[in-house]
Amino acid sequence: MAEFWGSLHFNSLFMKRFILFIGVIAMVLLDNGSFAQSFSGGNGTLGNPYQITTKAELLTVKDYSSKHYILMNDIDFTGEGPYGSSIIPIFGGRFNGNGHQISNLILVGVVSFFGEITNTSFVYNLHLRKVSYDVYTQGSSGFTTNTNNQYHAPFAQTNNGTIASCSYQSSSAIEAYCYLSGFVRTNNGIIKNCYSNTDCSLYWAYNNSMNWFTGQYATGFVFTNNATGIIENCYYAGTVNSGRSSTAGFVYENGGTIKNSFCLATAVNSPDNGGQTIRRMVLSNSGTLTNNYARAEMTLNGAAISSSDASSVESKDIAGEVLNQQQTFTDQGWCFVTCWMFESGAPLPTLRLYDMGLLSIFNTLNAHLYDNQLRINWSVLNEIHCSHYDIEVSGDGKVFKKVGSVSSKSQASASSGMLDYDFAIPTGSLALGIALFALASLMLHNGGKGARPHKTTKMIWIAGFIFLMLAILVPSCRKNDVRIGEKNKQVFVRIAQVDKDGSVNYSKVVMVGKE
Repeated sequence: MAEFWGSLHFNSLFMKRFILFIGVIAMVLLDNGSFAQSFSGGNGTLGNPYQITTKAELLTVKDYSSKHYILMNDIDFTGEGPYGSSIIPIFGGRFNGNGHQISNLILVGVVSFFGEITNTSFVYNLHLRKVSYDVYTQGSSGFTTNTNNQYHAPFAQTNNGTIASCSYQSSSAIEAYCYLSGFVRTNNGIIKNCYSNTDCSLYWAYNNSMNWFTGQYATGFVFTNNATGIIENCYYAGTVNSGRSSTAGFVYENGGTIKNSFCLATAVNSPDNGGQTIRRMVLSNSGTLTNNYARAEMTLNGAAISSSDASSVESKDIAGEVLNQQQTFTDQGWCFVTCWMFESGAPLPTLRLYDMGLLSIFNTLNAHLYDNQLRINWSVLNEIHCSHYDIEVSGDGKVFKKVGSVSSKSQASASSGMLDYDFAIPTGSLALGIALFALASLMLHNGGKGARPHKTTKMIWIAGFIFLMLAILVPSCRKNDVRIGEKNKQVFVRIAQVDKDGSVNYSKVVMVGKE
């Protein structure tokens, strides 16, 4: 009887734990289900992002801001709103706009589509069209506060991550009272291959409890580019109109890096600036400006100006008549294969659908045998958030094995120039790696189809013996152990570029040559 009650007690404890376990699993499944029900498809992972097809789904992103998303169609907000100061206040995932547009948003307050893009985020292939600000929400007189209807930037207030292949465009001017920029307000991360094509205009003045704020501080693209900020291969087109104060066409203050970028504003104006400075490219610079251009026909407060003038700091003239020519931009390193394109009759370049899986664009890859070593060298363009490269080899060009790694050379997690890499491994080590890889595959194949325990054990002993013999014999192998061109003796190589978030991009496969 004691044994019976003891057994019952044990079983009851087991059942309680089992029920608790099932409950936890059910909660997880239900929770994931609630996520899935909010979107048209996907599960929010990098490999299977949530699919956004409606306005309601887009407005739900803020509730799951660390997930990953893909926009499946254009979304038009005409007739709706105004909404708050941002559609997605904080975003920490990957957002693939998939080449689609989000248009006709009306927002109120310190407004942008994204409030903050965190340092783990990628936003790409997203195009915003006409994001406007309801400055009269608090009364027809336009009364407001210091934190409303200022600090406007249609795309994002703060970027700490990467914005690539994105744009803002509108035939209607972006309007605000103070602190206005045409794309992003503060950049601490990377903005690459992006453009803004719109006018930026400040209201002359407004009254807040008898405190008057004149329309001050406007710029075309980014207001503040901080020390860690990189702006590369971007352009701004439109006019910048500031009521009074110093101003600039592209960036107001720069402490980071701006390179290969164009300020194509037709005019920058600050009519009541009290003798303040107006500049074509950057107003205040303590960072690095490299190979940037400004439209030669641009006027500053209505007057033409030359590149030799002090107001054109670190920018060269570019004539408007050549801005519709692809060569103008390819000469500055812009890529018209994966990023940019010219549509028929377009006055300026627009963006292709960019695959962010191709974070590094492989330029060359060579592999050859020389002096008892397999030597590999490759070059890449446009590294963004690259962690490292894995070198993989194969005996058949299909199944590959990693034989080493090389860390990324890019500074500040990004580089748009050419980067060269090399790697070498003794051919003996290569032969050992390939042989062991083949042996492991054979063991799994033979032992995985209902093999009896004693046969599996025998295979392990045989494998151990072969491993020992290889360990003894292979180090003495010479270059001829890996021969190219003979039957079943080819060696193939590929490079895996590994992103900091774990995603992988592979190079082409090459067959090893010999010298």
